[in-house]
Amino acid sequence: MNQAISFLAVSAMAISLALAAKPVQPAQPAKASKTAAPKGGDSSHTPSTLASAPLMPSPGASSSGSSSAGSSSAVTPSNQAPPTGTAPSGTLGGSGDAQSSATRSMVDANKAAYRTVMEECMNRGNLAAADRIIVKDLVDHDPGNLVGGLDGFKKFVTAWRGAFPDSRVEVISLVGEGDRIMARTRVTGTHSGTFNGVAPTNKRFAVEGFDEVMFKNGMAVEHWGVSDQLGMMKQLGIMPNGTPQQQPSSSPAPAKPSAPPSNKY
Repeated sequence: MNQAISFLAVSAMAISLALAAKPVQPAQPAKASKTAAPKGGDSSHTPSTLASAPLMPSPGASSSGSSSAGSSSAVTPSNQAPPTGTAPSGTLGGSGDAQSSATRSMVDANKAAYRTVMEECMNRGNLAAADRIIVKDLVDHDPGNLVGGLDGFKKFVTAWRGAFPDSRVEVISLVGEGDRIMARTRVTGTHSGTFNGVAPTNKRFAVEGFDEVMFKNGMAVEHWGVSDQLGMMKQLGIMPNGTPQQQPSSSPAPAKPSAPPSNKY
């Protein structure tokens, strides 16, 4: 028994000495991780050898990663809105707006020309102003212009102002679209002279009318006009109560037919 214990003790001592005599292996350094750096250019997880290298944007990189890369060669997607200050053709700010601006300028010029005719020709009798605005072969659908053309307009104005020297044409409203203007006017005056064979009545009138004028290259080429001629004649006493005055006749009145004989049966 004592020999067995001694043998075990000696064996345990030998194992301990063997372990103590074995050299300790030094700790191996940790291998660098082969995991790829996160997308988006996050340098906190990038090895120091790559931290100073410029990051190339990858196809799947986010917008924040692209901005951190500082690349100026990025291509704007086709569906992205155009930069501020530009506009597609046909919209405000593009060629369509320029065309609309030209149309508005033309309409404004035509309206100004109409006002000039009313003020200079009709109100002041300055017929020279018509030469700059009305073409010689003006097509006039107004029954007041019996001659037609520029000469007919001048003759009408001369006759009108001779009969109504204090007449005034007031433009109440004036609109335009394309090459045409439409105006609503108010005409006032005193019948002081003969007009269309009617002797002066020295009465005043005030009526309204409408004009439509078509322009071409800044000149009036066609005119339509409607005026309250019936209302004017009523106010001047030419047609009282809307019925024409009966002119006395020099011929004797026709004899009344005799009554048929009465039947006494």
